[in-house]
Amino acid sequence: MKDNGKMSRDNFVEHLTDAWENTEFKHFYPVPNKGKSATWIKVMRLNNNQFRVNCLKKAFEGYFWDRKNFMENDAKLKELSEKLIDSLSGNDHLTANKVCKSIFKWGGVERRRTKTTQWLECQIEKGKLTNSLQDMVKLIQRNEDFSLFESGPYIMNSSVTKVISLASESDHDQLIIYDGRVGAALADFVVRFEKKYDYSTGVEDELLFMWGQTQGKRTVNGKNPRDPRSDNLNFKNMFINSKYRNANHARNMALASDICRAVAHNLKISPRKLEAALFMWGYDVRSYRQSG
Repeated sequence: MKDNGKMSRDNFVEHLTDAWENTEFKHFYPVPNKGKSATWIKVMRLNNNQFRVNCLKKAFEGYFWDRKNFMENDAKLKELSEKLIDSLSGNDHLTANKVCKSIFKWGGVERRRTKTTQWLECQIEKGKLTNSLQDMVKLIQRNEDFSLFESGPYIMNSSVTKVISLASESDHDQLIIYDGRVGAALADFVVRFEKKYDYSTGVEDELLFMWGQTQGKRTVNGKNPRDPRSDNLNFKNMFINSKYRNANHARNMALASDICRAVAHNLKISPRKLEAALFMWGYDVRSYRQSG
């Protein structure tokens, strides 16, 4: 049911639940036959080097990361989550820092020296790392003062979202990993749903999910493959510097987590499975625009 001609959060939850098995939502993209992607093609037996699905459930079934399928990665994340939560509850800053770096390595965001690693070191020096991470989880779960991620003591980016997600404890209040691919997928579905269900006056502003471009310089006709923008809807790139970049990333993580928990509840699956499906979907979101 439409809300004043605009798609609302509840509308989106309903539609995304339907998209899990509704085979009207066809999606495809080419996978480069080089580097790590070549392993993806070989292990997942992708025909013609293309990832091709017709619903979110199929995207989940095709999940592939770090040369592993979903079950293997899920086991690894549960192991890291348990170690991280134990270190936080034990106020063990050094172990927490070590686990954070293991999470970065798993997520492909391991760097020798970044603002994130500097922030971790600073928090350890102040004796605040474990408390800060726990406070960040609570702020996002409670949808509270996101300005603390901008002008306050906290940080948010594609590395930290992985840590905060694994520091949240259960399906009931699970925070998903909100990266550029997940954001691109959610935005792509907003575009699809707006047209399919004929929302005459667009969508609520909170559904304008931030997305993140591919690493490197992969563009097609000057446009990034993860750019979900349409003629009617403008979604901001999370990696473009702005005063509110960190706060907006935290806000998007909170909203996306709330939506994914609701959809996962409807489907009787874990939020992590839905996150995995969105992650695979958001690798490249051009297909709808090409066929539309």
